Amino acid sequence: MNYRILLKTTLISLFIFILNGCSYNFFDNFYKVSVPQGSIVTDKMIEKLEVGLTEAQVRYIMGSPTLNDGLNPDVWVYIGTLRVGSNYDYNNHFTLYFENKKLIKWIDRYKNENSSE
Repeated sequence: MNYRILLKTTLISLFIFILNGCSYNFFDNFYKVSVPQGSIVTDKMIEKLEVGLTEAQVRYIMGSPTLNDGLNPDVWVYIGTLRVGSNYDYNNHFTLYFENKKLIKWIDRYKNENSSE
């Protein structure tokens, strides 16, 4: 008698697990961590930029650049990627140009926006 109940319970459990494999993906509902890499440039940062700011002021607003050109220290490059789960990527490639330690222009390569010169 116990053997029949055990067999019946095992078969029903096995059937439920097999049927679950054909249904909605349960694991997509779990929280996925945002993974920022590099320097993320936000719209608030860009709004604070003005032509004529010093390098120290720009560094305070934007943080340290991802890349500093060794041959041309007047060009700062901010490259960053933010992946939220597996569905959304935010990429930025933002370049700042200085002359006499003052900001003269900037270019956002993904939005194709240039600053006024």
